[in-house]
Amino acid sequence: MFMLVKGLEKRSFASPRKGAIQAIFVSVAIVLSAVPALALIDPWINEVDYDQPGTDTNEWIELAGPAGVSLDDFEILLINQVGSVYNTVDLADAEYTFSNEVNGVGFFMLGIVSPVFGAIADFTPAGWDSNEIQNGPTDSIQLRRKGGANVHLIDYDGQNTNTLENQSTEFTDSNTAPATTIYLTGTGTGFADFIWNNQANSGKPGTANLFQIIPPADVLLSNLGTSPMVPLEFEPVTVRVDASLINCAGNLVVTTLYRIGSSGQFQSLQMSTTSGDTYETSFPIPGQSGGTRVEYYVSASFSGGGTNSPAASPEGAPTTAASYTVLQTASGEVWVNEFNYNGAAFDINPEINEYIEIVGPSGTDLGDWSIELVDDTSTIYATYPFDPAYILPEDNTNGYGFFVLGDAGVPNINAVFTNELQGAPNTSMGKRGAIRLVDDTGQIIDEISYGFPPPTLIFPDAVYAGEDSLFALEDESLGLTGTGNHPTEFVWDVNTTLTPGADNQSQTFTPPPFGIPTLQIISIVQTGNIVTITSIGLPESWTVVPEYTTNPAGGESAWQMVSVAGTTFENGTNTTVFASPLPGSDSALYRLRASATP
Repeated sequence: MFMLVKGLEKRSFASPRKGAIQAIFVSVAIVLSAVPALALIDPWINEVDYDQPGTDTNEWIELAGPAGVSLDDFEILLINQVGSVYNTVDLADAEYTFSNEVNGVGFFMLGIVSPVFGAIADFTPAGWDSNEIQNGPTDSIQLRRKGGANVHLIDYDGQNTNTLENQSTEFTDSNTAPATTIYLTGTGTGFADFIWNNQANSGKPGTANLFQIIPPADVLLSNLGTSPMVPLEFEPVTVRVDASLINCAGNLVVTTLYRIGSSGQFQSLQMSTTSGDTYETSFPIPGQSGGTRVEYYVSASFSGGGTNSPAASPEGAPTTAASYTVLQTASGEVWVNEFNYNGAAFDINPEINEYIEIVGPSGTDLGDWSIELVDDTSTIYATYPFDPAYILPEDNTNGYGFFVLGDAGVPNINAVFTNELQGAPNTSMGKRGAIRLVDDTGQIIDEISYGFPPPTLIFPDAVYAGEDSLFALEDESLGLTGTGNHPTEFVWDVNTTLTPGADNQSQTFTPPPFGIPTLQIISIVQTGNIVTITSIGLPESWTVVPEYTTNPAGGESAWQMVSVAGTTFENGTNTTVFASPLPGSDSALYRLRASATP
């Protein structure tokens, strides 16, 4: 079983800044380990034969329980009509662990079983001979943990008012039919799933009862997704999934398998619980370069009578795996900055001077991006792809470049409209629609709606820019105004001066915001005098240098650089190898200092 549901979480990160410094402090090696999740279903009383013709020499109690569960911590109490315990059996003496006999469930026979049933007892207490279990009415049998914690207590042949039972039965064990018992019937994997019954000569010790169905063990996988859902360049990705044990499944191990691209071998990453039934990768999928496709799926292995789904190996990969594609640019780094959708004043058909202006940090690769025009029926009526090699130039002194799609004759255009920017395929009156900026992976980077009345219900995820009046005395545009370096720092307004390919009227850019990528150390391994540090999260253009100290309280001056013997970078993983600065000693603490060269 595997789920192909994408997660919903979105995160944005800026690109690395040239010359930035980041240090990560690590003093111990990291070891991946799995903690198995055990079935939480207790054993239960499944069938009882307490009365036979004449002397009762065939008395037994059958327990059912999940495979792998030991009875060492349990005991059986026999209780009479007045609520007094007349016998206690310590099940630790049986030295018994349930095996997988029927779909992850096993059976335990306590007492003496007649050969007529074709079964034998698993444990007969010392001195157990005949007339050991009272015949009722309203006697009881209790299964409990040592120390008094009740598991199940049943009354038989009527309700015992002196006990607080889980379940009582009016059924009796016939003293004229030797193979008659009281037993649970129905479908389920625990005591509460069944009801009591009896039928002449229908006893089935040591196996499922008459009309009792125990379904196979299984694990339900749901809500598979990644965080972030759409990663940026070299951003590590955590895979999450909800995994619930079903039908006595146990010993759950959940694994993520991933590969770079759509072919080749999958690599495995162990997952561990974070809260409840939620599992996530103990260490993330390494960050990849922009435009890279990563395929992944989740495998769950478990004990019980079911089938692992799929096998936790590359050979068990599904035909179609979930995937994500790494973004080259975060949402908000490149955006729609200005547009004119009503053309020149009083110029009804065809309109002129229509254009859309895109802005972003100079040097941003917009190859194979596109601009989509959407009408007020949510229909994409035109798509304009960027040239595969298009890079934003440096058009202003603060490091920004512009791209202009517009009518012939518009200044500074990079591409010419072949459609009228109308938003609705009717007349130029009452135009409404949206402009979408879509990257080369198909993700919407920016979406702006416009027109009157505001089409907010049609485009709920879009930013509403306003209305460009058709009847203004001068040509107008809608553009961002204010000061900042992110679209959320500006506000949309009507501009009476058209500025395609340049800063808008009343707009001032500040230098682009660039952040520092996250460096994460996966492991530190020392073999002899050779130390290997494996890390993820940095582009290949960054330099990683190890440092060590024996005095962490000494501050920065106590850290010393280590000469690197070799470094490798593959699929977002950086491996740094160097000779130990203190051969034969385990007192050194190591860290990595990462920097980007200007």
